[in-house]
Amino acid sequence: MKKYIYPLLALGLMTACVEDEGNYNYKHLNVIKIEGIEESYAPLAYMDNVKISPVLSGSLAGTDLSNYEYQWHFCINTHASHVVISNEKDLDWHADIAPGTYSLYFTVKDRTTGLEKQQRTTLNVGSPFLRGFLVLGDDMETGQVRLDMLCMPQERDTAYAESVITDPIGLVGAREMVFSGYGSANEDDQFLWLLSDHYAHRLTFGETLSYIDEFNESGLVELEIPHQTPMQVRDVFPRQGSKNAINGTTQNRARTYRGLILDDAVVFCNVSSGGYGGAINRYSAVSNNYFKPYPKAFIQPTIPFNNSNLLNALVYDTDNQCFARMLGAYSTYMEKITDYYPGGTWNLEIGQDNRTMVYGENGLNLYNGDNPVYILAKDNDADNYYVMYFSGHYSYLTRRYYPTKSPLYAVDKAVAVDIDKASHYMFSSNRLVLLYSVGNRLYQYDYTRGTCISHEFDGDITYLESDYSSKCSIKEYFLATYNDATGKGMIYKMEVPDIANAGFSFLDGQQWETTLKVKDIEWKWPN
Repeated sequence: MKKYIYPLLALGLMTACVEDEGNYNYKHLNVIKIEGIEESYAPLAYMDNVKISPVLSGSLAGTDLSNYEYQWHFCINTHASHVVISNEKDLDWHADIAPGTYSLYFTVKDRTTGLEKQQRTTLNVGSPFLRGFLVLGDDMETGQVRLDMLCMPQERDTAYAESVITDPIGLVGAREMVFSGYGSANEDDQFLWLLSDHYAHRLTFGETLSYIDEFNESGLVELEIPHQTPMQVRDVFPRQGSKNAINGTTQNRARTYRGLILDDAVVFCNVSSGGYGGAINRYSAVSNNYFKPYPKAFIQPTIPFNNSNLLNALVYDTDNQCFARMLGAYSTYMEKITDYYPGGTWNLEIGQDNRTMVYGENGLNLYNGDNPVYILAKDNDADNYYVMYFSGHYSYLTRRYYPTKSPLYAVDKAVAVDIDKASHYMFSSNRLVLLYSVGNRLYQYDYTRGTCISHEFDGDITYLESDYSSKCSIKEYFLATYNDATGKGMIYKMEVPDIANAGFSFLDGQQWETTLKVKDIEWKWPN
């Protein structure tokens, strides 16, 4: 064994004699410390600014920041792709991103050594589009329909957001919006109808607003009778805005049934079936004579909408100038109210008096009884106008209407100036007055007292309608104007005062400038 040990010892002695010529001149590196960044931030998309001011210190540089470079970036979906939003130390960035959860990174680089220090935080970006008023109108610069929103997040200031549809498709001729209601937890049952001059599109109604499909391409309605093409939706009923006496709201919670009024058809459906039946706007199951419906349904339940409530909806027959009722969920035709109540007991038919309905509107009764229906009518052979209203209580026990009718009020056209030239009408449920607009002037006509007041605006009035949905108020209404010379519009929230001849009441802090020619405003709040 000894002959093996000695060579190893010799080798060890030889290596011990080699001189160590390595460079051990170590330098201390500047270690960067980042403080002042919280674990998460919760801005509202498109509304809030994310403001972060990190506190930096270096183990060698101390508080001297002159040798640093900075970068803020957030990751989209995966960490593999990111968007740089700032190269400044302090971040002040407008959150122009869709609602969602993002990873936000702050990177500090030491120019001398190239070493970097990075810290991560989370952005929980909320949606500002859950609560507020959707504003539909025409963008006069592009000539296309645009959907804006008065965003009203709880405990936040109101902000006006433009172009809130995620995938606009270039519609022309804004007309109206109809929200189907919150009756089902299924998002497919909760959609917004956006109506233009020639088409009707369904939109999602959640945190974002995007197109589902166009009505004529959806296959919801297939009519075997001759009809106008493309089919145009005029009303969906029941719809948001009618009274729910149980909780004092105006939400529509009908889960099963929906009705549609088209230009020349009334159709009825079971939501779960995913389709609508044939046209029912006729008075016999074998008749080929279909009447033209008024573009609004008249509904007056005093209890929350449910499957049976829909059946007491009234449709106005503009050919015969009379009201018609549904006979059942699966009926193929309707019945004139005058036939249902022989002997004139209904006594509300405008056509019987040789008159035509000019305008009809669902009102709201917050206190007792049924919601009223207001009507402006005109003589067929003279230029005389009349106002009337009725409440048509429907009994589920007898399955009959028990209407209560107001007197017939003749309109004094010497007082209600240019009422025959009006572009918009609105009945108040707070007081017995009719508001109407001609050009840039708003009139308030008290048809029981025969008095009228007016107010002039800077632009022509493009929209006038009660707002029952947001607060279940019978006083408040919206008015919008547009000035062609300036290309600017205004939205006003107003109310009808309790006292007669008290003038026009503009609500404080509820006036908003817009570039839209506003055509409709719809409340949005998923509760």
